[in-house]
Amino acid sequence: MKKVFRNSAECIHIYAQNVQDEGRCSNVNFCGDSLYSYGHYKIARFFPTKNVYLIQSYLYSNTTAKHINHVCYAVKPHKYFQVPILDNPKENVKYFQDKIEGDYQHILTGRKNHEHYQRSLKSNIAELSEFCKVFKIDFPILDKKYFSDDLTKLIDSKNERLKINEEKRKERENNYNNNRENLLTGLKNIMPLILQKVREKWISGGDSTKIGINDIPDIFKEVYKREVSSRYHWHKSSFNTVIPVTLRISGNEVQTSKGANVPIREAKILSSLIQSGKDIHGKSIGYYTVISYKEGILKIGCHEIAQDEVNRFIEVLKEY
Repeated sequence: MKKVFRNSAECIHIYAQNVQDEGRCSNVNFCGDSLYSYGHYKIARFFPTKNVYLIQSYLYSNTTAKHINHVCYAVKPHKYFQVPILDNPKENVKYFQDKIEGDYQHILTGRKNHEHYQRSLKSNIAELSEFCKVFKIDFPILDKKYFSDDLTKLIDSKNERLKINEEKRKERENNYNNNRENLLTGLKNIMPLILQKVREKWISGGDSTKIGINDIPDIFKEVYKREVSSRYHWHKSSFNTVIPVTLRISGNEVQTSKGANVPIREAKILSSLIQSGKDIHGKSIGYYTVISYKEGILKIGCHEIAQDEVNRFIEVLKEY
């Protein structure tokens, strides 16, 4: 009798026929009533007196999951249950109870698919009943909440709320689409003012250099979230949400809104050179080098500081 088979599918089908006691292939083997994946992980057991299979519910690995899937198809002429414990059927009762409770909790807390979980709950109760009958196990006492008419009422109530919420969502969507262009125009007009407020907060010691949702007036928050801050649209947005390079005093240093720091003493030296009209190209300030100062832009490292900010900060430095 042939005992070595070409592949796992063939080996599993021979096992399901119950015509021989052993057989194997590269990663599946069976011995007596039990079938193993990779020689050690039992994935099925046949109970001849019950004419029923117990099939492992825990998949263990992708390959073992495929083996288990093959078993479920191969044993279809027979009754089978998928459970985590194959050698002691009685210990699987709690497994069914946990599945039933899981379905119930999905119905209570889930936002959708309530009918699906209700059907699953009923199916799991029926499967537990059949399992206990086949293996002559006392059927456990289940909480009456699983059978209560209140459960159906709860599902109906949830579905009604979902329907109302969906109608409200569609109404909000229609209102948004009808007013989108006006909202975008209004937001674009006030963005410079919002940026200026964020900039002033940062100069005064704030942490953020970028516009946040709390900086946006309520009337524009929806369009801002959808069109500006959304991860799907931010790269296409024409809105600037980050303040331009700004300077402030922090302790004994000058700090930029990009996170660079230089000593105040060196900043004052550079300020004096600028005021005297001297060429500052190549001058060092802290760890950084002046790249250029022309056309109203001071370039230092990766920073491009506008003339207005240069002028403002020269006045600030006069107090130090």
